Amino acid sequence: MSPYLKITAAALITGLAFASCSKDDNVSYPDTPELTYRSMNTGEVSYNDTTRWIMNYDFVDGDGDMGTDYTDSKLAVTITNLTTGAIYNYPFPYVPTEARFGKKYLKGSGTVSFAKNVFFVPRADSVHMLRDTFRFEMYVTDNAGNKSNVISTPPVYVSP
Repeated sequence: MSPYLKITAAALITGLAFASCSKDDNVSYPDTPELTYRSMNTGEVSYNDTTRWIMNYDFVDGDGDMGTDYTDSKLAVTITNLTTGAIYNYPFPYVPTEARFGKKYLKGSGTVSFAKNVFFVPRADSVHMLRDTFRFEMYVTDNAGNKSNVISTPPVYVSP
């Protein structure tokens, strides 16, 4: 994985303590993964900033066949920079068996973290050297090859 991008995923723990006594035991989700965009840490970025830009999302996969092997190098996370057209592919993070709580499905939240000075590089044309706008799309693919829906970020404004 690139030292400039970090992707994490965690199974949700909230409410699972009561799962054996709740209606959640009978819950089912589609086998095709579903993503939901939640938030980002900032909508303003400086080209020279060396901190990280963070996007948060939720996911669910009905048959739970994502992140099952810590040695898996399958490129299951695809992120597209809609401004530059650059496409980045990464493995889905490993989610250990104990974090799955015996459920068939996998439901949780994740974070994508970009190094600002790497992923928000100014375009060479003079119009965009002083201020630019970036947007990203993301989808995941599970082990069966099912592609999730595509989520998009709001615009991220970038300046020197």
